Amino acid sequence: MTPRSFHSLLLPALFAIIGCNNGEETEDRLSGVWLFQVTQNDQLTCTESQAHNYTNALEQNNDEISPWTITQTAEVSDDLFFAQIEDLGENSAVLILGDQAWPGTKREGIVTFTWTDAETTTETERHEDDGYVFIEEQQRTATTTITFNRNGAQATGEATLRSTDLIDWTESETWDPKLTGFSVSQIPSSDYIFDKSGFGLTNRADDSDCNGDSCQLNQSTNCEGTGPFTARRAQFDEDGDYDYLFDAGTVGDNR
Repeated sequence: MTPRSFHSLLLPALFAIIGCNNGEETEDRLSGVWLFQVTQNDQLTCTESQAHNYTNALEQNNDEISPWTITQTAEVSDDLFFAQIEDLGENSAVLILGDQAWPGTKREGIVTFTWTDAETTTETERHEDDGYVFIEEQQRTATTTITFNRNGAQATGEATLRSTDLIDWTESETWDPKLTGFSVSQIPSSDYIFDKSGFGLTNRADDSDCNGDSCQLNQSTNCEGTGPFTARRAQFDEDGDYDYLFDAGTVGDNR
């Protein structure tokens, strides 16, 4: 899989923070509007994996050496934008990015903001007369962690994104096509699993194509990337100041 720009996925999540002065000295307070500069020198790298119980499948040999070497490089300018933080006291803070909020914990001058988005959807088809069952389950998780290391009115840190996209298919091994009205598998196995001749494998209604009473295919994609940033607190102390700065910055439309 071609690596994608880490910040192209992260920056919609890296955009704001809320705060007030509360009588603290400017150099010592966490709350306020901050100017972030994100270095675009890292890539979001992804790996794919699969598991299945299909028979006659060609096992992938990861040790095979290809005669081709493909190298892809890109140089992208830094991103510059305003953000805002709210110190909630005790050991907590909040980072608000656009219309989203990231809770944070404070420890020894470092604030760690993190949140995990998770979604699972399941679709089940069952034929009452034949007993045929088809299940498709999709799971997606994306965890964003922003480490904010403040030193007075300046800060450094990094943002890490880890995501997993998983699709799991399960289907009856055999079924009666006269009752169900179809004889071709609903699992897109021919896109992922191949025999030694290079033909995609599928589950047929009247043949034994898998080990067990059902055919199963699991396809997952895991991505991870980290990007460094620097930040400086701007001199905006009035409530609502950040409202005028939300769209200010140099973030490209295509990233």
